[in-house]
Amino acid sequence: MWESPQYDGGSPIKGYYVEKCSGYSSRWIKVNRDPIDITKKTFTDLVEGSEYEYRVLAENEAGISKPSETTGVLKAKDPFEKPGKPGQPDIKIITKDSATLLWQPPTTDGGAKITNYILEMHETGEIKWKTVKRDITETTFTVTGLREGTEYEFRVTAENKAGQGPPSASSAAAKYGMF
Repeated sequence: MWESPQYDGGSPIKGYYVEKCSGYSSRWIKVNRDPIDITKKTFTDLVEGSEYEYRVLAENEAGISKPSETTGVLKAKDPFEKPGKPGQPDIKIITKDSATLLWQPPTTDGGAKITNYILEMHETGEIKWKTVKRDITETTFTVTGLREGTEYEFRVTAENKAGQGPPSASSAAAKYGMF
């Protein structure tokens, strides 16, 4: 986005040209062939981590202006990040073969709405986590089918359009079916 020039040279501005320069080159390249009539241009062909610099030229009946000052070097990055880790799951209700868990959403959503939570579990002492459910939209879930006499731990991960964030701390271990 840029401002129109303060002086149009005595002829109305017909449009603008945007030029870009990649961080590894000093050569300016036109971004648009035909002049655009608004003071805004969106770029979708950027490579994350690459550096770019931009400038604008105005056109009227007399021709094309000198370029504007540059934007300075900009580094392309995704506007969204993965969410933070959710709160540690708390086991609210235990039955002989189920557990109802509750957790807090992450303190940061990474700039994009949390789309779902992924709940994982493992038997205490095991290293590998097993996915229980991937598309949980609330911050509570009841896990069923737990084996009697087995101790389990649970953890949860938040996901947004940028991807899956880090997992929460493990829940307290709880043994099921021993009433």
